[in-house]
Amino acid sequence: MQAWLKRQWFLCVLIGVLGLGYLWHVPGVFVNEHFHIKYMVGILLFFSAYSLPTGDILKAFASVKSLLMIVVMGYALAPLLAFAAMHGMFPEGSRLGQGVLLAASAPSTLASAVIWTRLGRGNDAMALAGTILMNSIAFIAIPPVLWLLMGQAVSINMMAIAKTLLFSLLIPVILGQAARMLKPALSNRLKPYVSVLNRAIILLIVLAKVSSARAQAGKTDLTIRAILTVLVAVAAVHSVTLAIAWFSSRMIRIKRPDRIAVSLTGSQKTLPVGTLLAESCFPGVSLVALPIILYHATQLVIDSFLVDIWKRQDEVSNADASRRPEDGCSSGDAPRDTVSDLS
Repeated sequence: MQAWLKRQWFLCVLIGVLGLGYLWHVPGVFVNEHFHIKYMVGILLFFSAYSLPTGDILKAFASVKSLLMIVVMGYALAPLLAFAAMHGMFPEGSRLGQGVLLAASAPSTLASAVIWTRLGRGNDAMALAGTILMNSIAFIAIPPVLWLLMGQAVSINMMAIAKTLLFSLLIPVILGQAARMLKPALSNRLKPYVSVLNRAIILLIVLAKVSSARAQAGKTDLTIRAILTVLVAVAAVHSVTLAIAWFSSRMIRIKRPDRIAVSLTGSQKTLPVGTLLAESCFPGVSLVALPIILYHATQLVIDSFLVDIWKRQDEVSNADASRRPEDGCSSGDAPRDTVSDLS
């Protein structure tokens, strides 16, 4: 039991944070209002960029197949699944159903896709490249998607999106890479501390978003059944998008580290742009924002369990590889399957 707790401490703390955010939303709302989540995201991306060699990021941008898969999953598959959920799970014209569609039409998360990819032993440089690409083309990709699926012309506040992209994503990444050029050797020494800082900030973000969703739900006359329907819808859209991204990437022979990045970046959705979409499409209708907040919180929970599985698979694979010489496997022996080969 002690060994399990030592290995799964982050998941245990995450579950505790979720319970705290749901049962007592005051601390999380305080964090959301006073700690400026966008600055937390910037800190996460600064250290992520600082720890990544510039060559890895440039190589990721050259991986057209993986980047195209991220765009297709994020701006085609996820909105289509949400469209199906909107019509199959909600009454006609339901603001909650429309909120699910808006959540699924947003670009990928600004930080958690990169951090979760790293925790799952994936290619975090690919996740960063995909995040930058998805958010950069948001003002081009989102309007036709919503026009086709919602039948509504959307005027997106491009300046607000550009400001979010600049201060929460591009500037932290540029500063992180610049810091790496000045002090490259320091990145390895800081890795253990950065890992703890990343997890602490992620927990604060989860607490803030779950508490905000709980507070938002408390302001409405929604029934428990309606909230559960939204939870099932956003969990299904995210999970199915992620699963299809994983198996599709495997079919076209995208390597496992890149496959993890594609699956997470293609299925995770950012909250800031999602709320901007809600304000643009339905000004003054707070109910539409609830599915967007729930989508963000739900994806973090689902992916926390998933990256832990990927991490353990990678550990098993590496352990098998390190034992082969001891097992007397000569160069002429047929190699045994590993988790990396089978996953």
